[in-house]
Amino acid sequence: MRRLPVIMCLALAVGTASCRDDDPDRPAPSSSRAAAPTADPGTTVGSTATATTIAPDPPDPTAATVALVEWATGLDSPVAFAPIPGRDEVLVAEQHQGVRVVAGDGTLGDLVLDLGGAISKGNEQGVLGIAVEPDGSLVYVHTTGTDNHSRVTEYTLTDGIPDPRSAREVLFVEQPFPNHNGGDLKFGPDGLLYVALGDGGAGGDPLGSGQDTNSLLGKILRIDPTASNDSEYSVPSDNPFVGNGAGEIWAYGLRNPWRFSFDRATGDLWIGDVGQNEYEEISFAPAGAGGRNYGWNEREGLHDYEGGSAPAGAIDPVVELTHGDGNCSITGGFVYRGTAIADLVGAYVFGDYCAGQLLALDLRDFDGGSAPMVDLQQNVSELTSFGEANNGELYAIGRGGTIYQIVAA
Repeated sequence: MRRLPVIMCLALAVGTASCRDDDPDRPAPSSSRAAAPTADPGTTVGSTATATTIAPDPPDPTAATVALVEWATGLDSPVAFAPIPGRDEVLVAEQHQGVRVVAGDGTLGDLVLDLGGAISKGNEQGVLGIAVEPDGSLVYVHTTGTDNHSRVTEYTLTDGIPDPRSAREVLFVEQPFPNHNGGDLKFGPDGLLYVALGDGGAGGDPLGSGQDTNSLLGKILRIDPTASNDSEYSVPSDNPFVGNGAGEIWAYGLRNPWRFSFDRATGDLWIGDVGQNEYEEISFAPAGAGGRNYGWNEREGLHDYEGGSAPAGAIDPVVELTHGDGNCSITGGFVYRGTAIADLVGAYVFGDYCAGQLLALDLRDFDGGSAPMVDLQQNVSELTSFGEANNGELYAIGRGGTIYQIVAA
């Protein structure tokens, strides 16, 4: 693979403003790697002689070779992917329709939640995120309603199918404009629900929401969606702004965090934050680190924005990507923890909506600062999202209707 410099290009996604070695599928080691040891002629197989072993080569993302295999096709603007714990099925959010079940082999099932009449259908609106509770009993769906405002709704799952009659609104947030809605949902390693919301839209964050810790906009929220004391949800007492701002806030200073994820091995948080006119960014927080300010709208990426300056303590992005070369919008992904692509293990896989380029961050020497990029030399048209299956394998989602599994070439 070709290692790229840290600087690249991008703009906005469906969320733009103005825009392991025992794996039978693992390829045989190349000739450049150490050959397997041969038995000593005087050693009898099964004897008590000490065997010579060679440790497997550590992962090297720059040597990873991947391919894309069509997994499911014929979907209507798929934008989010939620595996059901303990089952083969996946729930896929179709942006302007609802939620469809897809079998483990990629066969399309029913539209199990028809939300077409209850959602707004702008370019950055509709069904935007979905997450299944870790025990598989509930599913949460993030939408913009016909009034353009954001909602997170809970449904009971029965045999992996959401029951429309069980709908319970958990979170409601007013949106001043029809863009920058964020929309992603993830359960964290703590079992709590994290919710991404953009800055409210227009351009440049005219309401100053990103830096306003009394506003839920331009943030990642952390809530316990279980109803408590007649409330729709409860706020964890250890959230950073409890008693000093909006208690739901976990991270702030974000423009449009379209897709974020947790590393299933470490619990670290990775955020793909869509930029304004010039810079995109991938941001990071170590496991359990709440209250981080990523700088918007005082800065865009590493640069002051329209006379602003980096707020005190603002966290630099791991990667800043410049607009150009056909890129337009960052699509956050996942740290790969599957077994099919040995050299990719531990690398963060992400991409770009317009160019469709699949990229990875080489995290072998990562200390929380910057990280070099690797071009995986695969493209997905309208790369709107990524999905992580129960076994840790990754899928790339094209808004045009096809989901691809990322496999070893």
